[in-house]
Amino acid sequence: MNKGPRRWLNWLVEGLLLAALLIGIHFWQTRNLADGPAPPLPDEGWERLHWPAEPVGDRPLLVHFWASWCPLCRLEQGSIQSIAQDHAVITIASHSGDLAEVRDYMAKEGIRFPTIIDETGELAAQWGVRGYPASFVIDRAGRIRFKTQGLGTGLGLRFRLWLAD
Repeated sequence: MNKGPRRWLNWLVEGLLLAALLIGIHFWQTRNLADGPAPPLPDEGWERLHWPAEPVGDRPLLVHFWASWCPLCRLEQGSIQSIAQDHAVITIASHSGDLAEVRDYMAKEGIRFPTIIDETGELAAQWGVRGYPASFVIDRAGRIRFKTQGLGTGLGLRFRLWLAD
């Protein structure tokens, strides 16, 4: 009895079910995140760290929400740092303390990416962020092209930035 083709069919069905489950989880996690035109990022009145000398310009932008107390955010820090070296990135430190506390945390962790301090979570609420980390890829027209919540990969974020270009 040859069970090879049947085994492959079972694997295919199981793989499709797993993919459907993961897609369903993704949509459930991102259901409250902002969509369509990106909410405005503040240009005045907010504390900032490591702000770029030149404006973000006319290219896709990664907007990344994180918190200093979030273990998943710590895992992503290296990827965000790497992406910020060759892409437009703005991060928002939510519920992570004041400017001095976030500055100390970033220095201790050895991270330097453009960061807005969202001490009360006001910006996070405007973007619909209820869990950390959360990332948005904004296209040149200012529309949210991709959004994720939870742990992501640097490769995945770079791919989304490339698609938005």
